[in-house]
Order: sequence, then C-alpha cells, then structure tokens
Amino acid sequence: MIKYIGSKRVLVPHIVRGVAAFPKSARVLDLFSGTSRVARGLKESGRFVIANDHLSYAATLARCYVQADASRWRDQAARLVADLATTPPAPGYFTKAFCEDARYLQPRNGARVDAIREEIARRSLPPELEAIALVSLMEAADRVDSTTGVQMAYLKKWAARSFNELELRVPALLEGPGQSLRLEAAEAAACVEADVAYIDPPYNQHSYMGNYHMWESLIRWDK
Repeated sequence: MIKYIGSKRVLVPHIVRGVAAFPKSARVLDLFSGTSRVARGLKESGRFVIANDHLSYAATLARCYVQADASRWRDQAARLVADLATTPPAPGYFTKAFCEDARYLQPRNGARVDAIREEIARRSLPPELEAIALVSLMEAADRVDSTTGVQMAYLKKWAARSFNELELRVPALLEGPGQSLRLEAAEAAACVEADVAYIDPPYNQHSYMGNYHMWESLIRWDK
C-alpha cells in the first residue's frame, strides 16, 4: 500500500481485536478509510466492511481492497495488469505536471503512468476491475516517487528509488464481499447501518488533498 501519514499498519491487529471484543461486530463502518489498511484488516477477519472516504483515491483503494471479491476478480485482474504493463510510454499531462514542471517522478516513469492511465480510461472497465488497475498503477508510482511520503513538496535531488523502473503488480485482493463509499463523513454516518464504527479522522491542519494531490489527480484524471 502507498506511503501515508498516520498509517495504522502496526496497529491493525490491535484494532481488529478491539472490534472483536464487541459481541456483535459482523458489520463494520470505517468512516475515514484512507488507504483502507484498517478496513482491509477487518475484512480479512471475516467481517463485512463498509469503507468510506470522500477523496477519490481513497475510495478507489477501498473499492479494490474492500469491495472487490478476489474469487471473482483475481484472474481477470492478473491478465489485465500483465496487459497494461506492456503499454508503450507516451508522455502527456502527468509527465508535464509531475515530472517536468515538478520532480515527483522521473520523466520516463511519468510517461509510462500517462500511457497506462489513458489505456485504463479507454477500456471502460467494470468499477471493481478499474479500481484494481488504478491501485496497481498508483502503488507502482508510489514505489518510484521522489518525496518524503507526502506530496506537499518533492525532493531537491532525485530519491534513489526514483531511478527504478515502474512495475505494475496485482494488488493483494481478499475474498468476500464489502462496500466502498465516497461520501462526506456526516452523510455516511447518517445513512449506513453497522454494528461497530471505526472513526479515525484527520488530526492535523493540513488537507489530505494537499498531502496526496498527485494520487487524487491520477485517479480523477481531470488533468
């Protein structure tokens, strides 16, 4: 999963145990799902998880890791990702904005991001399969970026990892159902029925849109 402020990677087992302490906890709402790391951990424990976040990239991560059922999408995803990996590079908006005018990725990797993202858009994929493809691309870009982890600024000198070649991988999908929502938190809280709500709101003054604007633009592809 992508580098992220406030990631609960180490805490996920403790959070899952905490939710399990409730006698009825089969249906869980993650109100601010972010990278879906917690929501994915809860789904892995056998619960039905509704992951909500109002940012497009976060909702896409949830559609991949929470909503997509591996038993249905795994084989198609493997073929799709392998096919997308052969897309010839073609520099465009992403390369200009994030690799030439800025230095988030090396231009050669930016050109691959441009081409693969355009190919994903061209295919008009089912929502879950599109999310899997987009997450594969986002995570591939994250592995070769040149930032400290947030995107409010890029490094003055290229990070060592930025010289690596962009490599698509199939995300680690989980079997079973789930749901991804892209709502404001108050709206989701008002309309979702769940046994337990996990609430982990942003806790500093910086907008997550500013911290991860490159992912938001990549997913929306609004240019």
